[in-house]
Parts: sequence; C-alpha cells; structure tokens
Amino acid sequence: MSARIILICLLVSAFPLAPSVAPPDPQSCGNGWCLIFPVGAVRGSPPFGSSAWNKLVYVPDDGRSFIYTSDGIYTFSNSWWSYGVLQHPATINPWIEESTSGTVQSTVTDNSKGFLNSAVTPTDKTIRLGEGEGKTFHPDPSHGGILTIDNEEVAYEVANRSRDVFTNVSRGARGTTPAAHNAGSIVTAGAPFPQSRLGGKLVAVSDHIPDRHPFLGAAYDSRRHQLFQAGGIVENSKLTDTWYFCFITNDFCANSDLRVWKRLITPRATPARADSAMTYDPDDDVMILYGGQNVGNPTADTWLLCFRADPQESGNSLGCPAGGEYPDWIRVSTKGSPGPRFAHGLIYDSHHRVAVLFGGTNARPIDPQDVWIYSPGNRTWTDAKPDGATPASFRRPALAYDSTRGHVVLYEGPPETIMGRNNGGLFVYDAGKNRWLQFNIPGGPIPSNSIAHGRLSLEYDPKNDVFIATELGPGFSLQVWELKGVGFDEAKALPSSQ
Repeated sequence: MSARIILICLLVSAFPLAPSVAPPDPQSCGNGWCLIFPVGAVRGSPPFGSSAWNKLVYVPDDGRSFIYTSDGIYTFSNSWWSYGVLQHPATINPWIEESTSGTVQSTVTDNSKGFLNSAVTPTDKTIRLGEGEGKTFHPDPSHGGILTIDNEEVAYEVANRSRDVFTNVSRGARGTTPAAHNAGSIVTAGAPFPQSRLGGKLVAVSDHIPDRHPFLGAAYDSRRHQLFQAGGIVENSKLTDTWYFCFITNDFCANSDLRVWKRLITPRATPARADSAMTYDPDDDVMILYGGQNVGNPTADTWLLCFRADPQESGNSLGCPAGGEYPDWIRVSTKGSPGPRFAHGLIYDSHHRVAVLFGGTNARPIDPQDVWIYSPGNRTWTDAKPDGATPASFRRPALAYDSTRGHVVLYEGPPETIMGRNNGGLFVYDAGKNRWLQFNIPGGPIPSNSIAHGRLSLEYDPKNDVFIATELGPGFSLQVWELKGVGFDEAKALPSSQ
C-alpha cells in the first residue's frame, strides 16, 4: 500500500464518515436551514474544505456559486468548483469542478515550497533550491511544471529537475517578465497542467491561478461578466497577482478566453497582503479592497482596481487619476478609516450604494464588533455604530448581500452553538435604518475550529431567493446548507436585548 493511500486512510479514520443510509426524501426541506450535502450515502468526490478561508461567489451567468478550494486533502486551494441551488437534500454530488491548476500532491503537508539557494539574474537558466526542497515539486510527466518566484513564472521539464536543481528552465513563462531574484526568495508551484471545463469536461488550457490560500479576495464583476481573484498567500509569500475568468463573449472577453483563467496585467501589482477583503462596486465599476496583514501587522489602506480614469460612468470621482494606464490598482486617500484590520469581511450594498465592513481583528486583545461604511463617491469611511442586536466579533465572517431585500446578512452559526466565548446567530444589517436584526433560525452549519480559522462562507442566490452556506464537514468534505430568504420578516426578529 502506498504512503499516500495510508495517509488518506488515517485521515478518514480521524474524521469518520456518516453511516451509509439511503438518501433522504428530496422533498424534506422546509423554510429553515437544510443540510444538502453530504447526506446519508451521498458523499462523492471533492471538493475538500481543507484549504480554509473559502468564499462563495454567486455568478448569475451560470446561476451557480463558485468557490476556490482544494481538489485533494492538503492545505492550499487549487481548483474552482461550482454549486447550484437544489432546495432538497442531494441525491448525487452537487459540486462541479470548473477548473484546476493540475498540481499533484502526495501528502497533506506537501505544499510545493522552497527558497532560492543563490541569487539569479534575468538570463540565468539554472534554479537552485535549499537542500531537500525540490522534492515537494511535482511536474506533470507530459507537460512539465512551473516555479513561481516573486511575479515571475519559470517553466521546466521533468528531465530538467535533479533533486534541488532545475536546469535549462524557460524564464518569464506565461506572459511574465524575467527578473533578478535574491537568494532566499521563496519559490512556489505554478500551474503545471491547468484545465478548465469546456464542452462539459475538463480539458487542458494555457494557464490557471497558481495554488494559494485565497482568503476573501474573490468577487464577481457584473459589467464584464468576469469572476476575479486577487492575491492570496503561499506560506510567507504574499502573492501580488490578479486573475479573471470570463463567462460570456463581450467587449472585455474574446471567445478564446471563455471559461479559462487569464492573468490581469496591471502597472501596479495587487497589494501584497494576507487576509484582506475585496468586493465589486457595480455602480462605479471598481473593485474595492481594504486592509489585510503584512508580516503579521494589520494594515489600514483602501485600494481600488480601477478600470478607467475618473469620472466614472456614475459621475463620481473615486480616486482613479487621469492620465493613468488602466486597469490598475490605485491606493486612495480616504476620510476616516476602520483602522488596521485583517480577517474582516467586505460586501457591497447596491441598494444603499455603500460597502459594508464587519469583523476581523485589529491585533488588540479583543476583536472588534463594529460596522464601517465606505461611500466610494466621496471616499469616506464612517463608523456606523448601528442599533439593534450586535453580532459577536468574528474573523473571516460569512457575509452575503440580499439583493431582494437590500440587506447585508451575517451568519455566525446556529443560535445555540458556543464558539469560544460567543453565541452563534443569523443577523441582518439594514444600512438605511443603520440597525442589526437577529433571527432565531435553528440548524445550519457549525463553524469549524475556531472563530480565528473558520471555513464558513455564505452567499445569496437571488434567482431562487436562497442563501447557501458552506463549512468543513466529516472527512474533509465541503458541507452545503440552504436557507430560503422568505424568513426575514422584521416581525420575526428577536428583541435586540437577546
């Protein structure tokens, strides 16, 4: 028996599967939280929830929600999967793999990472890593592999790797620029055999997002019909790339770009942060990114991914200067600020035309419970200080925008669940009334591990008026729950004292 099979057996033993029983009646869901998958004997293949820091993103072009997670039991995300609302427990695995980097992993801790043993110039054809570090890289036997160093991708063939030395490499692969790199620079894996679902099956394509912890850096651009992923990390390496995935042919996407990941080349790199959060502002057509941590220190900067110079089509001037080359990442000066923050949530409320920030940590002993509002048109952050039932502090909170009712929804677990010192709950924030409401809806996923490293995510499907929540389940499976949006009648809210 191989070491990989033994490892997986041990992991499954540590996280036992539910008993094999017949799938439940597909009509058994009511108006409360409903466990959709895995249920009974319906477990199936990945995605696995072990990559952590997942963020569901609803894509109206497909009527499905997309998530960047693992396709095996190991740490980093390397595949995008999609899920469509069922409104009944699954009878087959409901997840569809939409794309994959093709990374091959052999153990749960095998994270394809090394460090340059010596500096390289832009013309060097040999890459040397530290002793024993080359064994973590697994090129595809037919297609070779990719080393990612800073913002450069370096291609190599199977025959060109000998232990920790890669010879006759191709510098500046996949549209990147050959550059000088210092000794000790981190080297991570790129996408050795990327694939995307085309014509109903996964086929080889030219590129894919390299593996990473994605954090909350994904958002859907409704103008371009593109899914974006900005930044992330591989261990101590803060990634500074931005990628997009086209869903329809239009002025921004050629037919050849459909349903494949493309790297967005910008004059300024994506901010090098871990645990920042990003959302798309459709009224002004910009991505808004706030905060994150750099070398463990929370930051307090506001960035925009500008697609054109001010004024925007809304007439607002957001801080995208004239004379620039766009698209580009621009750091904007704002009035007010939530202060240093990472592991927070950020979501755009199109009814009130503001971005709402909640949760995270400012590196103080007690995590904040405040709500901050960003008004892009006047570049102002405001401490909302809302009335009502204040949610508990939460890192990487599960936030969604209810576009049917114009509210921000926060899920922190079942009401009776204790997470450290905090009770769970489902909360609705109305930016117009500046008020939180809490609802006592039983069931729902229980946040895993702790509030500091939850894998909980929430998204809203407006077509079906259903909320979708994902969380780590037994055997590393990615659990799915659904909740109909009809239950948010203000009369059903709990008194604010609870």
